[in-house]
Amino acid sequence: MSRSRSLISQQRGSFSPVLEGMTTPGAHTYTALNLVRWQRIGSIVRCWGAVAMATRDPAMAGQLRVINFPFIANAANPPQHSQIIRNTGILPLDATFTYAILSMTGGAANGTLWQMAPANNMSALTAATATGVLAFNFSVEYEIA
Repeated sequence: MSRSRSLISQQRGSFSPVLEGMTTPGAHTYTALNLVRWQRIGSIVRCWGAVAMATRDPAMAGQLRVINFPFIANAANPPQHSQIIRNTGILPLDATFTYAILSMTGGAANGTLWQMAPANNMSALTAATATGVLAFNFSVEYEIA
């Protein structure tokens, strides 16, 4: 009896995420807690960690996104989302929204932030809403090409 097994490539690493506004990125500083770990198994990448600002550039404007992910998300697949647990950090939301998600952008190495309400109502999370020095934990899993 013969068994065939293929080896799946596995890699691990870490990166320093950057939070920016899509209209005006801003130049922020970050704490030592600003770190995301990643694991790649085949074409699936899992990332988990924190965005933790030390200072925030008041010029930041537009929808918020996290950049510097280690791999580009597969453009052929719909966006993959992750829940950000609001009470693990500082991430203000509009009054009717209860949590935020990070949505990976197909064909890019970044994810945009959206605020969510009951019944899956969603709205872009912008620098105007998420004021002050921001800090939050997140995890995301996405497919790469």
